Amino acid sequence: MDCSSEEAQIRASLGRHTGVHDLSFDLQQRKLTVEHDPASLPAIDTARREIGMNAKR
Repeated sequence: MDCSSEEAQIRASLGRHTGVHDLSFDLQQRKLTVEHDPASLPAIDTARREIGMNAKR
């Protein structure tokens, strides 16, 4: 994740989930923080994998 087009792709994919409350991007550090309901995590993980993102918790 290093450009605004990737940010837009991520927002489109993860932002559509009702359990996602906030997406915070730090493009310089290539970091995304997702505030979400715990029950939404499986759907968020699936969406993340579909767009080729890795995760650290």
